[in-house]
Amino acid sequence: MIPIAIILVFAVLMYLAARVPVVAMLASLVVAVAAFVISYSQGSVFGVLASYVLFPATCLAIVLTRGVPDTETYDRTIAKWALIVMGCIIAALVGMPLLPIGPFGIIGMLFIGLFVGMIISYKLKSRDAINVYVVSTIGACMRQNLPLSQALESAAVGLTGKRPQTLRNIAMYLTQGNPLSTAIRLGYRKCPGYVTGLITAAERIDQTPEAIMSLEEDMTKKAQEGVVFKPVQPWYPVMLVFFALAILTGLTIFILPKFKDIFDQFGGSELPLVTRTLMEFHDNCWPMLPLVLLLFLVAVPVWIYVKFRPRRPENPRMFSTIGDFVKWHLPVLRWFERNYSLLHTVELLRLSLNAGATIDEAIAHTLVLDVNGHFRKRLTRWRDKVLQGLDVSAAAADSGLPDALVWAFDKKLNPDKTPTILETVEKTCRSNYNYRANMLKMILWPCTTILLGAFVGFIAVGIFMPLIAIIRLNTAGVLP
Repeated sequence: MIPIAIILVFAVLMYLAARVPVVAMLASLVVAVAAFVISYSQGSVFGVLASYVLFPATCLAIVLTRGVPDTETYDRTIAKWALIVMGCIIAALVGMPLLPIGPFGIIGMLFIGLFVGMIISYKLKSRDAINVYVVSTIGACMRQNLPLSQALESAAVGLTGKRPQTLRNIAMYLTQGNPLSTAIRLGYRKCPGYVTGLITAAERIDQTPEAIMSLEEDMTKKAQEGVVFKPVQPWYPVMLVFFALAILTGLTIFILPKFKDIFDQFGGSELPLVTRTLMEFHDNCWPMLPLVLLLFLVAVPVWIYVKFRPRRPENPRMFSTIGDFVKWHLPVLRWFERNYSLLHTVELLRLSLNAGATIDEAIAHTLVLDVNGHFRKRLTRWRDKVLQGLDVSAAAADSGLPDALVWAFDKKLNPDKTPTILETVEKTCRSNYNYRANMLKMILWPCTTILLGAFVGFIAVGIFMPLIAIIRLNTAGVLP
């Protein structure tokens, strides 16, 4: 009975994978758990084995199903990354017993992690370089008042690689009559969302060259900051804690019990307090190790996927929505998200007002920017209140927007000076962002270094204190 039910469920999941992929993935997880529980209780080996295959087979069917041309559906992407994660887990489970045990095995794992990290870092740097190249080339062509499609074709002549091919793709879509934002979105699918969002909004107010120039300045400055030497890399504390815990696990299993046996032979003497505390710390942390390892195996692929996948402000995806929610509600990140969103909003408002747009039109243009989703909701409420006839400054205050916007549109305090004040607010946001980011680094890194030093010192003292105690016990029995 169970094999027939498994086959029918498998057929239904394959149908759902072709029609409704998200439902198929969720249903396969639920069915896999139910099939495992029922099959295990009834002793069906076929059902237990089939429960392990249901979810991977469903993901594989989703990946192999032909999607809509020229689209990137998040369901197929999630299924692909789920297969990659499962493949990595299986490879780790198969390969870990083959790794040499001891310090050489740990060193080998360290070098593998460093190698993978270097590849990811190189890919991210390469993507940023392509972004700067594409935007700066478009900006140079616009400043020379050249026909953009022909100028991009000419810039790509005689060159090979991703950069000139990207320019050719953008030129091709421009030749077909698409606006620049659409041409970039179709010809360069990895283009960051804040680039396409700002260009889309600038096209509506005929301020595309100014937007390109602003993007070029921001990206060039970011690239220059990226080449500055960093004495400590962000992943260093994580790697240090990981390998310290791995070494502590080996010592707790093989070394510290021997010390305990030695102390028992000295008439029931106890291990030093710091060593006992270290062993209790390990015993309390050990049950959480599988959960931490699973979280690590899930969090790292998700982080890599989010870093390489461009945001789409016109159609926010699941991870973008989750990331916006987390960053908006965390104490420190909330300020940076709020300042970043305010910076781009003020920049576009200034361009719109200088182009002769009305205030409600200028606010409507900001809704396509790549800002935090919660900040965009407040912008939407602001636009709706302005359309209802409420004062612009009062509407901004009622919508929960920053005080800088309320002050900029206050007609009593700043009559007919809104564009100038918006420019001042824009400069202030840029300087405040850099100042607080540098200040945060100057505070966090010393604190992190002190905590890491204390953690490693705690492990070292806990390991060597039994040796000192043994020496004292031996000398006490020999010396008069």
